[in-house]
Amino acid sequence: MPPIIKAVRRLAARMAEPTLLQGDDGSAPPSYSADASDDDALARSSWLQAALANFTVYHVYKRTSLTMKDDVVTGADKKDVLYFLDFPSKVLYKSWDLSLRRGGRDGPLVCQIVKGGRLENSFKIVWPERGFTMHVDRHGPMHIHYGMRYEFRDKNTGECYVWKQDGFLRALYDWSLFKKSEIDADIPKAKRTLVAHWRTPTYTLTKDGTLHVNPAFCPLSELILATALGVEERSQEKRDH
Repeated sequence: MPPIIKAVRRLAARMAEPTLLQGDDGSAPPSYSADASDDDALARSSWLQAALANFTVYHVYKRTSLTMKDDVVTGADKKDVLYFLDFPSKVLYKSWDLSLRRGGRDGPLVCQIVKGGRLENSFKIVWPERGFTMHVDRHGPMHIHYGMRYEFRDKNTGECYVWKQDGFLRALYDWSLFKKSEIDADIPKAKRTLVAHWRTPTYTLTKDGTLHVNPAFCPLSELILATALGVEERSQEKRDH
């Protein structure tokens, strides 16, 4: 499909989206609501549904306009804004430098999620408060959507984690986070420690996704959220092209 047609279609979709505005007090507008396909998607896997039952939930909504791709992150109540993802416009989206902030647009900076250009498949996360940069490395086929995974290491514990695609049909939509050591040990998927799960809804223009975090890993919630947002942005690029 010619690039100009893709651009026109994306613009038309953006114009059709409702504008979601963040309140001055940092709260999310009441227009945020559950995506109709949330429960249906989870019901496809009884194992996954059972695993996520007691997980902490984050909802990621688009703060829509024709010129911005910013996101707001709420908790399970879908009301109070916990984080704001600032996404400056980049030419043709060849590179991005996202800023994740606590509480709202003007909140303290948590981290920056950075990808240098179109030819770069991996990305990095800069943590100013912690004083280090973490790399999230993509592995798998270069030009095939299925079989990709993203690996990163927790600087504090040295533990490696992997975002893996859930399956072929939802390869660019659903991701599960596991410990790399359990994957390398060939532990069956249903018996691994599910650290977190990301799901991108298919039929919505106002929501980017839902993140579930295992309560045992809540101290790593910002690390998990930042990597999930980076993986979703890379997946979005793949879906658009």
